[in-house]
Amino acid sequence: MLHDGYAANECDDGMSMFEEPASYREDVFDITFGDVSFQVRGLKRDLGQTLQSTGLTIWRASDHLNDYIYRNMNLFRHSKILELGAGLGMVSILIDKLDLSKTIIASDGDDAALKLLESNVSSTKSSVIPKKLVWGNMIDIDSIKIEYNFFDMIIGADIIYEESQIPALLATIKELLKPEGLFILAFARRNVPMNQVINEAEILGLTHTILEKGIDETEPIYMFKYI
Repeated sequence: MLHDGYAANECDDGMSMFEEPASYREDVFDITFGDVSFQVRGLKRDLGQTLQSTGLTIWRASDHLNDYIYRNMNLFRHSKILELGAGLGMVSILIDKLDLSKTIIASDGDDAALKLLESNVSSTKSSVIPKKLVWGNMIDIDSIKIEYNFFDMIIGADIIYEESQIPALLATIKELLKPEGLFILAFARRNVPMNQVINEAEILGLTHTILEKGIDETEPIYMFKYI
């Protein structure tokens, strides 16, 4: 077990959650923060760059966001929260286990990731609600809006991989975030510079603050809110 945080155990029971590719090896990630402990299943971290879906493993920005949430619980307490690109569901499940949110929706647009998300929510006996949400897809957006209205907070960790994703991401936030709400982004630079995200967010009236620079100052956590 690592510090308050994460450890990974390889699954060696010969069982596989994924139909393809069969050669991929699974991990069980042990998550511990204070008195809260749970496990999520996914694929080995070192397979991350080879996966067709980025939601099938845990990325470092998710670790950072979990650490931040645990150290700043009052910011998240009593909020109705939507997680975008939830993947394994680790962040949403932690929020639920810490009893911070009255409603927590964990969404993903990838079918394989959503199947794994649903499995992890079930196995942890969490009250997190898994939902499919393709950014910019008004059918998905309206389905969530009709059932849950607007959110106090939208969160995401390492969810921007291509420039083409930014308009759809911001359009989704615009549709589902309360005017006084917060968007919390744990950023990891991939093919997109953060300045581009900031500039396009400002066009929609979202201003930003750096909440935390991260351990090596390369993966900050940002907070966006309407001006």
